Amino acid sequence: MVIHEIIPILLMSVTNLGSLITLYTHGSKHHPAHKSQGMPIMHRVPAERRAAKVILALIILFITSWGASVVSMNYFNYNRGPSSAYLLVVARFTNSGFIALSPFILAMGHRRLRAVILKCKC
Repeated sequence: MVIHEIIPILLMSVTNLGSLITLYTHGSKHHPAHKSQGMPIMHRVPAERRAAKVILALIILFITSWGASVVSMNYFNYNRGPSSAYLLVVARFTNSGFIALSPFILAMGHRRLRAVILKCKC
């Protein structure tokens, strides 16, 4: 693969994994395990964990959409076979997929917005 195809995946992964590490250290400072032994059990997921799930979902969505686009474009560029027109459609669809689905992932990761959306469900 070419450098300009790998750099976006590396940047997305490294920066978001850095965010996950920051969330983990922040969560472990505010919610240490030894403090919760004498406290009643809370069934609420901490904000750090919810944010980590949203970040991981965005990373997975980006890597799958970008990866499918890169693979289909490389196949189109180097092997112009009978399925080359189909691969251009796949590349466009996967590029649009991240743009179309990421707002929904962010909305479902926000507790109040998710409650409003589920309440307004027809």
